[in-house]
Amino acid sequence: MFCTLNNPRVDMRSLLSGLVVYNDFIFVHVQGNARKVSFKKEEKSIGITITDNSMGCCFVKRIRPGSVAEKSGKFHVGDQLFAIDDFSLVGSRHFSVANKLKQIPVGNMINLMVVEPKQGFDSNLSPRRAPTGTAAATPAQDPAKSNTLGAPLEDGRATVRIKNDGTVQETTTCNWLEVAKQKVDDLLENYMGIRDLELACTILEISDESNSVEEFVEEVNNTFDEFGFPSDFVTGVWQIIDEERKKNAAQ
Repeated sequence: MFCTLNNPRVDMRSLLSGLVVYNDFIFVHVQGNARKVSFKKEEKSIGITITDNSMGCCFVKRIRPGSVAEKSGKFHVGDQLFAIDDFSLVGSRHFSVANKLKQIPVGNMINLMVVEPKQGFDSNLSPRRAPTGTAAATPAQDPAKSNTLGAPLEDGRATVRIKNDGTVQETTTCNWLEVAKQKVDDLLENYMGIRDLELACTILEISDESNSVEEFVEEVNNTFDEFGFPSDFVTGVWQIIDEERKKNAAQ
């Protein structure tokens, strides 16, 4: 279904996103039981944040407190959204599923087939951390250690990015880029009900190659035509990225 990084539990905050740091552990979660979820759509948004594994499977990443989804008591973080009214969602991206849920009129019944992650030994394990009373070992503590590309890893910030085409790119994490990426991801959740750090990262890359907001809007719309982003949303994304870039330059 999906993989989590350094955490054996069904924790969608730990999803493997293509960035792997030296000495990480990857845990694989497989399908469990399927169940039917039926409830009335009482608000425009049902209150779930959707993510996907880029291989045609969409999952519940977060349930908003007080939302229709939480009140129904029928959703769990990690559930795969398998079908809507017998229409298969397998092969769909998260934005497509979010749009389908948005298009269902308020007052209508929603019938979903969901598949939960299989429960196993994870209840006896905790996220990876250093033993009590000892400092966490990091690559920076051992200058002799290096990644598979031969470059030393310093301060835990050297990472390897696995791109969609299968190639590997070594990057160094920059604080302002991380802040900007998180803010773009927040905007995606507020606008579409999805979280996708890889998408946010791609949008940041487009902004870095754009010389103006107009060029950025055009390139984002050309790259993500299927999303149907309105210009004011994309402009807002540019403003947030530009603000963080200027803060970094002023330091």
